[in-house]
Amino acid sequence: MSIVLLMLCTALASSGLTLGLAWLAWRRWLEPRLDARLLELQDEFEKRVKSGVLAAGEELLPAFREQVSAGFRDVLKLPEAADLVQGGAKVVTRSADLLEQGLGAIFGLKPTKR
Repeated sequence: MSIVLLMLCTALASSGLTLGLAWLAWRRWLEPRLDARLLELQDEFEKRVKSGVLAAGEELLPAFREQVSAGFRDVLKLPEAADLVQGGAKVVTRSADLLEQGLGAIFGLKPTKR
């Protein structure tokens, strides 16, 4: 019985010591190296993504500008374009008047007559 108990204690002590040494090696040597390598890879990845996005933007921007310009030209050629501009101006004027009235009511200002 005592031999079995001695073997069991030895096995537990050996396992505990192995686990402790593995944890110490991880914390002292492996983890800092892996963290540094991860930061290097992150920087490299960010540079690659940024260069790819910039290249795609430079490639697509002229076509996008051309399409937007063509769209504006098409809209301005329509006879309804003048009505749209006037309607938009009326909406902006009404919104500004409502905002002025609301702020006047909050701060107790007298409304201005136009």
